Amino acid sequence: MRFLTRTIVVASLALSASSTAKAAMGLEHCRQSQSARRELVCAQRALRARRGEEQWIVTRKARTLFAANTAQDWRSRLRFVRWRIRVDRGTIAIARARLQRGRGASTSIGHVALWLCIHRGEGAWNANTGNGYFGGLQMTSGWGGVARPDLLSASAQMQLAETQYRASGYSIGWLEGQWPNTSPPCLEYA
Repeated sequence: MRFLTRTIVVASLALSASSTAKAAMGLEHCRQSQSARRELVCAQRALRARRGEEQWIVTRKARTLFAANTAQDWRSRLRFVRWRIRVDRGTIAIARARLQRGRGASTSIGHVALWLCIHRGEGAWNANTGNGYFGGLQMTSGWGGVARPDLLSASAQMQLAETQYRASGYSIGWLEGQWPNTSPPCLEYA
C-alpha cells in the first residue's frame, strides 16, 4: 500500500511538472513587441492556464502532502503561480490600454468596476471629512491637477483616477500605493 501511494504521488508530480513546463513554454511569449490584440489574447490564455494550475494545486495538494512530505514545495509553487496570475493581469491591463489607444478611445473609463469597488471602501462621492482626502475615491487636494475632487461628478472622479492609473502604466504597485487598504481586494477588476 505504501509503495502504491508513493507511486501515485510521484506520477502526479511528474504529470504536473510536464504540463507546467508545456504551459510555460507555450505561454511565456506574451510581450509588447507583438500587436496589442495578440498580446491581449496571449495574456488571457496564460491567465486561464495559471488559474487552472492554481485550482489544481489547491484541490489536489491535500491528497499528496502527507504521502510525499512536500508541503513546502507546494506552498512555494502556489505562491509562484499566484504571483504569475498578478503579472498576467497586469499584462492584460497594459494590452487593453494599448488596444484602446490604437482605437483612439483615450477618454473612456476602462476600469469602472475597479473604481466602484475602491469607492465602496472609501466614502461618498461628495465626501469632505476634513482629513485631507476628498470624494468617493478619497483623493488629495491637487491630485491630478484638481483642487477639490469632491466637487466633481462620480464619473469625472473615476475618469481622473483612470487618467492617473493610465499615466502610471497601469501599475498594480501604484494602485496599491494610492489605496493600500481598499485596492487589494479589488485587484481582480484591474
